[in-house]
Amino acid sequence: MPRQPRYEVVGAYYHVTTRGNSGQITRESLAGGMQWLSGIYARTFNNRHNRTGHVFGGRYRPSIVQSEHHLAYACRYVECNPVLAGLCAHPRDWPWSSYRAAVGLTPAPAFLSLDSVRRVGGPKAYEEFVAELVAAIQSGSDPKGLTLAPLPKTKGQTLWV
Repeated sequence: MPRQPRYEVVGAYYHVTTRGNSGQITRESLAGGMQWLSGIYARTFNNRHNRTGHVFGGRYRPSIVQSEHHLAYACRYVECNPVLAGLCAHPRDWPWSSYRAAVGLTPAPAFLSLDSVRRVGGPKAYEEFVAELVAAIQSGSDPKGLTLAPLPKTKGQTLWV
């Protein structure tokens, strides 16, 4: 199974970023895997809370990440989604996220890849990269504009793929 660059669960939905070698993950295999994951989670949740029916608010929608640059911004969006939803002030405060492991506050689970963190320049640079979006959200400015900015410089270069 490929290691996951990011994950987070917010209320009635979740985000997962994943990567695979060419041909390893197809749209069909990813859809089947997400259907399985959603089904297992929904059955467990419903059993635990003595309820029935849908748990998640919408259908599975894949987005293809085309470059390392796009992946870094997708990971940052995933980390900041609970802040965007008004559920916490900072990603480090959200317990159902990969952020704390990404910046070294907790050990990374075996399934979590930290490659995108290394490509941004390491945990401290990634923390600053995420903090930029958190500040934009908290100030009320348009956080979508930050998706067009270059990544932080790493080893004298800006990461563009």
